[in-house]
Amino acid sequence: MARIIPDYCDSDSHGEKMIFDLFRKSDHQTLDWVVIHSQNLKHSQSKHALKPQDLLLFEADFIVLIPNKGIYILEVKGGGIDCQNGILVTKNAKGEIKPIDPVFQAKRYKHHLIRYLEEIFGQETSLNTLIDFAIVFPQSPTPLRKLPDLDECQIIDSHKLSTDGLIKSLIDLSDRYKGPNKFTTEVRDKIVGFLRPSFDPVKLLGTQLNASESTIKKLTSEQYERLDDIKYNQGMIFIGAAGTGKTTLALEQFSRNCLNGVSTAFFCYNRLLGNVLERENRSKLLINKNCRISTIHSAMNEWIKATKFSKELADAEESLGKESEELYKKIYPELAIKALDELKIKFEHLILDESQDVISEPYVRFLDKLLLGGLKNGKWTFFGDFEQQVIYGAINLEEARKRIASLSENLPPVGQLKINCRNSAKIAIETAKISGFERVPTKSLNHEGTDVAIDFYKTPNEQAKYVANEIKKLVAAGVQYSDIIILSTRRLSLSGANGADASGAFRIIDVTQSKTPSLIGNQIGFCTIQAFKGLEAVAVIICDIENVEDLESKSTNYVGMSRAKSHLCIFANSTIRDTVINLRNKKIFNS
Repeated sequence: MARIIPDYCDSDSHGEKMIFDLFRKSDHQTLDWVVIHSQNLKHSQSKHALKPQDLLLFEADFIVLIPNKGIYILEVKGGGIDCQNGILVTKNAKGEIKPIDPVFQAKRYKHHLIRYLEEIFGQETSLNTLIDFAIVFPQSPTPLRKLPDLDECQIIDSHKLSTDGLIKSLIDLSDRYKGPNKFTTEVRDKIVGFLRPSFDPVKLLGTQLNASESTIKKLTSEQYERLDDIKYNQGMIFIGAAGTGKTTLALEQFSRNCLNGVSTAFFCYNRLLGNVLERENRSKLLINKNCRISTIHSAMNEWIKATKFSKELADAEESLGKESEELYKKIYPELAIKALDELKIKFEHLILDESQDVISEPYVRFLDKLLLGGLKNGKWTFFGDFEQQVIYGAINLEEARKRIASLSENLPPVGQLKINCRNSAKIAIETAKISGFERVPTKSLNHEGTDVAIDFYKTPNEQAKYVANEIKKLVAAGVQYSDIIILSTRRLSLSGANGADASGAFRIIDVTQSKTPSLIGNQIGFCTIQAFKGLEAVAVIICDIENVEDLESKSTNYVGMSRAKSHLCIFANSTIRDTVINLRNKKIFNS
C-alpha cells in the first residue's frame, strides 16, 4: 500500500474520500509511492508578504510522488459532472449547479509547485523532476472524452475507475513521459520532508482518535436494521465476528422488551461483561421486574441456592472446586433444571450473547426448560462469534444448530452481521492477519484511527517502560485514563505491565475479578484477555505476546486485539519478531 500523508481523511468531499479509500486499498504496485492529501502551497514562499496576493493559498486534493516517474497532481471533482455551453459544471446532492475549471486549478497548482521547488531546492531539482496532473471525476463519467489541452490519460472518470482502476490510470498517466528521469526515492523523501515537515505526533494522535470515535458512533445505528429479523423470526441465531454489534443488538432488543412488558432473560457467558451489563441496565429492570440480565451462571447459582438443591451445589463446589470444569459443564445445568421445576420460572423471550461458549447439550436443555413454549414454540435470539474462538472450547455453528434442533425440531435460521461497528479498519485488518485469517471477516467502514503499533521487548523491565511511555503518549493526546485498558494473557503480578506505574503518574488497577470495574482519577484498568472478552475500549495495550502460531494463541490474540476501537498497541517478545513481521506483510482478502 502507498504511504498516505496524513493517514486519515477528514474532508467533507465524498469524491475525495472515494479516492482516498482507493489509495488505502492499493496493492504492492504502490509500495514506494507517497500520496499527500490536501496539500496547501503559498503564492509566495517569502517570510514576508509584499503584495496581498502573496497571502493566497492554493490547494491540491492529492499529490502522488512515484520514484523513477515523477510528481502527479490530482484535482478531484465529486458529484455529477456535465458540460453546458462548453463549460464544465458540477451538480451536488441538492441539485445545485456551479461552474468548475479543474484544469485551470491543476495547472495553477503545478506552476506554484515548480516555483516552490526552485525556491527550496534550486533549478536543478525543478528541471529534473517531472510534474504532471490529471483531473478526476470519481462519481461521474466525463462529459468530454478529450479536452483541447489534455491527453485522454489526464482525465480519470468513474468509468475509467471501474474498468481500469485508479492505480492503472495513474500508471498510464506516468507513461506519458518517456525521457530520462532523475526522480529517485531520495529526491522524493527530500520533497516530502519540505511539503509535510514533522509535526506534533501527539496532536495528530488525538485528532485521529477523535475522528475514529465519531465515525464509530455513526456506524452503530446501522446495526439496528437487523432488529426486523428478530421481530419476524420466532427463534434465530445471529453470527458475526468481533465488533459487529452483537451485544449492541441484543441490548437494544432487551430494552424494547423491558419497555413493552415482555418478560425477558438476557444471558452472557463472561463474568466481567455480565457485571457491566447488569450495572448499566438496572434502570430497565426497575421498569420491568420480570426481566433479568446477568451471566448464565450467576442466574443458575441464584436459582439453585433458592431451592432444596442448594446443599447439593455446595457439596459439589467443595469436592470439585468452585472453578472446576465439571462444575460448570455438568453440575450447574443439571441442578438448575431441577431448580426451575421447583421455582416455576419462565421467560417469554430468551436472549443469549456469546452463545458459542454456552450451547452444549446440558445447557440447551436448561434453556429449553426456562423458555415459555420451549425452544420449539418460544421466542429466542442467540448471538455468537464462531470465527476464531476456542478459548472456552467453543463449538462451530453447524454443531450449535444441530443441538438446538434436537429440541426445537428444526434447524434455526441464521442471520449474519458483516459490518464492523467497533474496530477501525486498520485494527480489523491487523487483527485478521495476526490471528491467522485468510480474509478479514468483517467490513469496516471506519477508516479513521491510528496505525496499529507493534513493538518488541527483550526483558520485563523493558516492556514496563514501553507500557509507561505508551500511556503517557495517549494521555498527552487527550485520551481519558478510563478509556485505556491493558490486556495480557497473564495476571498482573506476572505481566510485563507490572511496575509500569512506578512513576506515580498513573495507577494500574486490576479489574479482572472486579464486580464493578469502574475507574476513577488517574487509574488505568488491567485485565486478562479472557476476562475482558465481550468488552471494548477506545485504546487497548496488549502485553506479553509470546506466541502467534498455535491455535489457542491465535484465538487469544483475536479476542484481545478486537477489543480495541480506535487505538491498538501490542508488545511482543523479540524472539517472535520475524514471525510477526511475516504475518503483518502477508496479503489478506477484505470482506
